Amino acid sequence: GQKVLVTGPQYFSNVDNISPEAASEIRRLMLPPRYEPANGAQYGKPVLGLLSRKRVLVLERKERGVDARGVVNSDDLLRTITSVLNATHTIIPYICGDNVVAGQIADFHRADVVIGVAGACFGNVLFMKPGSTIITLVPAATNYIPIMPVQRCATTYGWKFADSVGVRSLAYVLPEQAATQNLHVPLEDFAAFL
Repeated sequence: GQKVLVTGPQYFSNVDNISPEAASEIRRLMLPPRYEPANGAQYGKPVLGLLSRKRVLVLERKERGVDARGVVNSDDLLRTITSVLNATHTIIPYICGDNVVAGQIADFHRADVVIGVAGACFGNVLFMKPGSTIITLVPAATNYIPIMPVQRCATTYGWKFADSVGVRSLAYVLPEQAATQNLHVPLEDFAAFL
């Protein structure tokens, strides 16, 4: 007989996971040596006040030809994030498509927090420092990622990658919005979420 594969909640927690060992090897191959602390040392603390502020990349989908999952109120969202976090964080608007891969790797590695709509740019999470955080805006009206239960639990590849490298992942779920459309983020609610 043929084998029948059954899927369910227990299945999705292991689908398309990247092992910590595989993530470590990707990091070894892609990160220049200066980005990794030597012999298990901890990352040093910057001396200057501005350098010690946490860096927040706010991902914007404003690349040419992108017609879905943009944030229609992105300028207001950036102002909201800045008003909530500016006292302790440096806020950096960021468009992945405007940067070469090496630049994306470096920028994500230096970031302490990355905020943005779920998408390919979150693949750079693999290069973030352990203990940093991603906040993913997840349009959850449909299961737009094959084999992942986006509607039920906001599972995205960014979350899977974050889990493999010790990066904390938070999902801000937009249950009525679809990944095939541009999104509207409720600002007061998102500010409270932060």
